[in-house]
Amino acid sequence: MLRWKTRKKRAQAPAGKKVTNLKKKVVQPPIQAEEEPAEAREPDADLLKTKSETETPPTESPKTVGVVLLELPGRQSRLSTLLEVSHPNVALPFPDAPHAEHVLVAMTSLWRKKQLNDVVLAIGPHRVGTHKLVLAACSGYFSELFTREESAESDEFVYKLHGISFDTLKLLLESMYTGKLPIDSSRLEEILAASVYLKLSSALKTCCDYMIENMETSTCLRTLGLATVFGLTHVMEEASKMASRNFGDISDTQEFLELPEKPMMTLISRDDLVVDSELNVFAAVLRWIEVDRETRLTHAAALLENVRLPMIKPSDLVDHVENVEYLMEIPPCEALVREALHYYCLPLRQSILQSRRTSPRSTRRLTTVVALGGQPRKAKDSVGDVLTYYNSETNEWGTLTKMIQPRHHHAAAMLGGFLYVAGGRELVNSPDGPMQSAHRYDPRTDSWIQIADMKNARESFQMGVLDGMIYAVGGRQSNETSLAAVERYNPSTDQWEERAPLGAPRRCVAVAVHDGKLYAVGGSGNQKISNKVECYILASDTWEQKQDLETPRFFASLSSVGDHLYLAGGATVMSAPPARGVQCVPEIERYDPGTDAWTTMPAPMRHPRAEAASCVVGSRIYVLGGYCWERKAWLESAECFDVETGEWSELADYPHAYTGMACCCLTLHKLP
Repeated sequence: MLRWKTRKKRAQAPAGKKVTNLKKKVVQPPIQAEEEPAEAREPDADLLKTKSETETPPTESPKTVGVVLLELPGRQSRLSTLLEVSHPNVALPFPDAPHAEHVLVAMTSLWRKKQLNDVVLAIGPHRVGTHKLVLAACSGYFSELFTREESAESDEFVYKLHGISFDTLKLLLESMYTGKLPIDSSRLEEILAASVYLKLSSALKTCCDYMIENMETSTCLRTLGLATVFGLTHVMEEASKMASRNFGDISDTQEFLELPEKPMMTLISRDDLVVDSELNVFAAVLRWIEVDRETRLTHAAALLENVRLPMIKPSDLVDHVENVEYLMEIPPCEALVREALHYYCLPLRQSILQSRRTSPRSTRRLTTVVALGGQPRKAKDSVGDVLTYYNSETNEWGTLTKMIQPRHHHAAAMLGGFLYVAGGRELVNSPDGPMQSAHRYDPRTDSWIQIADMKNARESFQMGVLDGMIYAVGGRQSNETSLAAVERYNPSTDQWEERAPLGAPRRCVAVAVHDGKLYAVGGSGNQKISNKVECYILASDTWEQKQDLETPRFFASLSSVGDHLYLAGGATVMSAPPARGVQCVPEIERYDPGTDAWTTMPAPMRHPRAEAASCVVGSRIYVLGGYCWERKAWLESAECFDVETGEWSELADYPHAYTGMACCCLTLHKLP
């Protein structure tokens, strides 16, 4: 406590006379010190009282505690005491052990001694006292109960609980005070149920951690069942993962046959289910149904929807699935089997018949850049005939398979998880000109098939996918002949159909689909480099002119990301010094369809290039290979532009220095 001491000097009065007319003057402190008890005052402490206690003290600086002056009659006033104390606004921690721990220990002690209890919990004839504040702090159930307006004003002292054993309640109460919860497998389910009912988040998390840490292959199905009942999403995922990894072992156990319908559905629907054949999944479902056919047959259609029947060989479908008569009597089940058979009967239509059931199970999927073909620097070198993928986890390029025939200056597109490639040239200087042929690659089976030839042989063109069809736009048939022709591939008929041509012939044109429209940007005619932008309207089969490019360019790459189109790379003709002739364009131009305007992005390419391959994965635009006009060099470098950060970053070099490659984004279900 802050004390003021004042020096006091009494006037010397003549003998027999009292001191009178003693005047006092007090400078009121801005921060009032606590008044001392009367017995602790100095003998003349009442000299410090102000003339009027009702007067409002003047506002002073908060840094000064106060100055007290005494004025005696007939003498000059002087400073009695001067004390200045600084009060910084700082919250200092208690110097002893953690405050929260002290409070918890003290509350636990009070509870054990049955002191200050203000609420009683009753289960049947059993009662236990506790503290309302502790219950509200630890239990969402009691927090809601006690803070409701009617409960807050209630004098109710005893609260009855149902559906919980008294032993479990005492265990959970103990954990609220101590922060420790003893668990074993014999009482786990009861503790879980009580924790969910009382909304004890800490106890519930402790139970979840216990279940995950003590889970084994032999217990993962029981854990999955419990987690499903109580809606423990994280535990369900971990238990499902373990069961998926060991499906061959657990599907033959009694625990599997006793699984309720929901965890059963969760398990067989997983993409990472490890099985030698999808037929094994069907057989496991059949065994589960047979345990109680009358009851479980009601779930047959829902279960069969999660069996990937199109991944079962047609002969096995006929011999082992279609011959289960009681399943075929259920219309939805019969339709699923028919769907699988049709999928195999119509291989060229598979890209438009895709569903979750046509996707193979895999423990490791990789959605990434896949590149193919390309023209080497020397005419004597072989044209690219390899399908290559980029592993972003290792920053390495790997080989998937070989193409049916080598190609350069061809085009590629992805539809329904399949890779389509068309056109281009087979040899560096082929006297036969460009090709009409087209092929489709299936990454699930690592196999190629031939599809219908294009109507026009073409090279130096690009393709885009619109409304389930593949559009081939522009290109050239010879050094002298550029194409305005546009055609599209229809997988349902395996035919190419001519569509409305471009406004003018263009080779080396950049193509992309954005918001249901097909865009054709830049390129060149037979002589002049184009800055034209055209947009194809599907409903009317017409092309519309859009805002011209700021810089005309050919052999560029157009990508759709988010709300914009991005034009990267390519080359143009410079007529002003210091650069003259054909030069690569380092800048990206971004197109906003909403405003029909182009904007030059601030970050240029690290390696300007034309004739490069490009595709989009997520929010990144990948560009690889190509030709540098300034250096007269074939490039093997690769880089990507992150639309979210606006920055370029370098990747591992492509295995070959190629121009005229093609690439697209593809999901691989297994890696070599």
